[in-house]
Amino acid sequence: MQVARDASLGSTFEDRFEALSDGLLSLVPGSCLGAMVLEPRGGPEVGFFHNNEPANLALYARHYVHVDPMGMGIQEATGRPHTLSQVVRDEDFGGCEFTAWVSRHGIRHIMGLTVSLPQENKRLALTIHRSAGQGDFTSHERRLVELVAADLGRAAVGTLLRSRLADLARTELQPDQSARAGGLVFGPRGGLRHIDPGAIAILREHASAISLDSLSHFATGASTALEGTSGEHWIPLGEGALRVVVTSVSGDEAMVVLEILAAERDSFEEVAEKARLTPREREVAQLAIEGLGNRGIGHRLGISPITVGVHLCKVYRKVNVGGRTELARAMSL
Repeated sequence: MQVARDASLGSTFEDRFEALSDGLLSLVPGSCLGAMVLEPRGGPEVGFFHNNEPANLALYARHYVHVDPMGMGIQEATGRPHTLSQVVRDEDFGGCEFTAWVSRHGIRHIMGLTVSLPQENKRLALTIHRSAGQGDFTSHERRLVELVAADLGRAAVGTLLRSRLADLARTELQPDQSARAGGLVFGPRGGLRHIDPGAIAILREHASAISLDSLSHFATGASTALEGTSGEHWIPLGEGALRVVVTSVSGDEAMVVLEILAAERDSFEEVAEKARLTPREREVAQLAIEGLGNRGIGHRLGISPITVGVHLCKVYRKVNVGGRTELARAMSL
């Protein structure tokens, strides 16, 4: 409960995880905390390292993420903790580039946790580590950290979108320039509280596809959710698409970020044909791209949510993507 509450404290990434660290480390005492947002192929967007030097995180992302024995967890982003001892035996510790590096910093035990974020396929990577003189993480400690994974993801999403909105607000458009992104903030009953020039330009240019009323409708449900709770919608725009990310940013507000994505990939039918999707798999993929959850897809098609999940797993494997966001990019643009 403390971690869930602290996930809404602080306005920057560093402040947010500073607030979270006390509650999180009380679950796994004697540890140090590191948190950073990574691109799919590594490279930190923002970082915070509790009780250590933040520079170590950037060094890890630049030089060691690709040789980390636990690196597969970053790519999978399951939200399940894994430990260094599960992949490196005691007698092998220090024998590879990564373990030699951490041993020089006096670190012996590491627990890693990665959560997928609904922003450009970014991932929140969390590390909790202990020195050589302390014991390894127990199964109970791993379970406790797994239970708060969703709160940690919300904490990261909320701060990143606040930063994104601030950047958009500073963007000045020239008279002959088309907007590629924009941001809005709505109140608890869908009332508009803020809109930047980019969002105004997008609404004017694509009035037939999106309106302020429809964005208000998207935001109304999100405004009462826990901060950081996020969802997205994809709206076709002829040759491209409009990506709409809706996120709760406080107790009664919702942030909407609009992004125009150009057509860079094959059409839905071309990708489906190339991946050899069955007619049912195509139906499920199309509804997933439109933003429906497993329950909503099942209701629409008259099948169970479990069956939907089975079809989606097959779609992901055939199209070679890791989830809904990647699927939408692969098949909509």
